[in-house]
Amino acid sequence: MVARTEQDLLTDPIALQAEFRAEIDNLSVTDAQRAPIGNDPYVIGARSSMLAGYGFATALFTPAPTTNQNGGALPSAGWTLADFNTQAQGSYNVVHRPCGPNGLFTLQGFDPTVPLGTGVNAWWARTGSLSFGKHMGDFDALELLRAEGCNPADPTAWYGEFATVRNDWYAILNQQTPAAFTKGLGLSAAVFSLDTPVGLARTYLNIGSASTNLIQANLSQVSSALQNGVVVPYATISAPVTASVLTALQHGAAVASTGPLLDVSVNGIGPGGLVAGPNASVSLLINLYAPDWVPVDEVRVVVNGAAPIQVPLASFTASTVDPRLRTATVTLPMPAGKDAWLVVEAGVPRAQAGPYLAGTPWNRIMKGIYPIAITNPIFVDVDGGGYTPPGL
Repeated sequence: MVARTEQDLLTDPIALQAEFRAEIDNLSVTDAQRAPIGNDPYVIGARSSMLAGYGFATALFTPAPTTNQNGGALPSAGWTLADFNTQAQGSYNVVHRPCGPNGLFTLQGFDPTVPLGTGVNAWWARTGSLSFGKHMGDFDALELLRAEGCNPADPTAWYGEFATVRNDWYAILNQQTPAAFTKGLGLSAAVFSLDTPVGLARTYLNIGSASTNLIQANLSQVSSALQNGVVVPYATISAPVTASVLTALQHGAAVASTGPLLDVSVNGIGPGGLVAGPNASVSLLINLYAPDWVPVDEVRVVVNGAAPIQVPLASFTASTVDPRLRTATVTLPMPAGKDAWLVVEAGVPRAQAGPYLAGTPWNRIMKGIYPIAITNPIFVDVDGGGYTPPGL
């Protein structure tokens, strides 16, 4: 799925999808070449804004543009982030590069040792004159991974920015509940496509088997209609996919990545979910997907933001069916006296610095960036009394 966004402009996803399809729906492309693409890409509308003092933000799943100025997008001049959360007209708001040179945390200040809404982090709980009660911190997701700012010759500074965002995000999670937590995403901008692969940083979503069946049934009906010469609106084709993607994003069923894929669960509960208690320990299933050219040096589990727990690569069992898949099961003791969340990290070591695997296919294809995957949290009710944030 691709989001079409412009600054302070409501975009037309239908037009962009038509442009994409025109490139493959022609005589030079065979049916066999089109088959793996199916009805992709699905395009959703979005709008972005550069907010003075608050950084860059995007609203996803915006309404269709109108004939009004800027497609009907409200101008963001003078908006706070709280105003954007209300006025941007999207269903899902993302803050980009919060620790970048012009990022939210850089401009407003953020201290991971201070509770949200107090001290240097007091801005988190503030409203805006146009926010109708929404707060600065009521956005949906932070961008954990982005290719912007990465020097292909030496990604050290880029990795340092990611590490800062990750640690700040962990502090935020320690103060939130499964019902309302800040999600972590990986995103890329097409503006970098001239020298960086689009999708170098991306978000994998688990839309669930039920959603997959619904989508397949819808596409089957669409295919039948097309074969009978019936014109099918793009909205009809994309609606089930869009709904499933938005639900997965809102739930936090997501993994941010520059390459590897992590599919993790506890008792069948994946990222964004709550494991019912009590649980003195949990059994964590880790499915690690990476083709042979995508390196993975370490797999780690982080509980409540504490020091990571290493999962030895030797403990993973290779699949006999899928050459990309390795699987491990880890028993994790839960902290006494408090509930917990856990996140799984994979890729390079935390202490990685300097050029990475120069001359390898990975380095050439991925422009020198480090391989990283990081899941959204799985929440665990440890004492059986419902989930209470572990706190700082």
